[in-house]
Amino acid sequence: MKLTWGSRLGAVIATAGAAVGCSSGGGSVAPPANEGTLSIGLTDAPVTDVSEIWLEITGLNIKPAGNGPALEFPFDEPRTVDLLQLTPDNAEWLLDGETVPAGEYNWLELELNAEFDSINDSYVVTTAGGEEELRVPSDSLRLVSGFTVTADQETAFLIDWDARLGLVGPPGQPGYMLRPAFRIVDMTEYGTLSGVVDTALVVDPACAVDDQNGDLDTGNVVYIYEGPGAVAEDIDEDGAEPGPVATAAVEQGTNGDYAYSTILSPGDYSVAFTCLAGHDDPLVDDPTDPAEEGAVVFTDTADVTINNEEEATVDF
Repeated sequence: MKLTWGSRLGAVIATAGAAVGCSSGGGSVAPPANEGTLSIGLTDAPVTDVSEIWLEITGLNIKPAGNGPALEFPFDEPRTVDLLQLTPDNAEWLLDGETVPAGEYNWLELELNAEFDSINDSYVVTTAGGEEELRVPSDSLRLVSGFTVTADQETAFLIDWDARLGLVGPPGQPGYMLRPAFRIVDMTEYGTLSGVVDTALVVDPACAVDDQNGDLDTGNVVYIYEGPGAVAEDIDEDGAEPGPVATAAVEQGTNGDYAYSTILSPGDYSVAFTCLAGHDDPLVDDPTDPAEEGAVVFTDTADVTINNEEEATVDF
């Protein structure tokens, strides 16, 4: 199920509640005491080196705090989604108004059909049109980030699975691997970050070195870092400086402007732009010095504060 977040949480809960009501044959029912309703959606940040990322999801588990077992929500039929089609405006909702015990939860986990078995239940379509098997370690991905379900209330979270951070082609191995590179956004409290990138930064001749077939629309990305004053770094788990917590693709609109937009949890962030994201290999600590070959060169970072129900703007 997909829905838009444009009218914020009211639309999220109304749509999710309607779906549950239809499936049960009745109207929306308030959760019992000491329980709440939980909706969990999936979205993704686009990448430029593949055209499709198909993932077959078989269920979802959530782990209450304490020593008890996880709550399991297996799907009647596997859900196959193209991650690159999912945006905050077009999210895939994996749980819709599910009644669960109120309280603290330690993690949530997606169960997948994505093992290396020469069966393309999960797979990647490259920009050249080829199909490559997609594998995920242990056939599951766990988001180790706690969350709270409030009693007698509707709670909704959006999982932002950033394929730019998580999709890798391991050297010497066939196909692609998808790593757990996602964040969770509480849909009761979030803001928007958007902005415009000067065309001169996109068409700079230095940007052409990672572009495909001379297409200057390739590789334009805003990197978002936690906290003010961050150093702009590429995507690399082993780098000396923390990498981005999220990325946002810069795309040319019908008015000719190059713009980006994403949602973030309230807090302080740093943002930087690069037209060379096509050089960013998540398995390698890429150089950022323009004098070095294969460098991912960034603009200076700008600080921004995201407030609940507000839109912040950073232009480059």
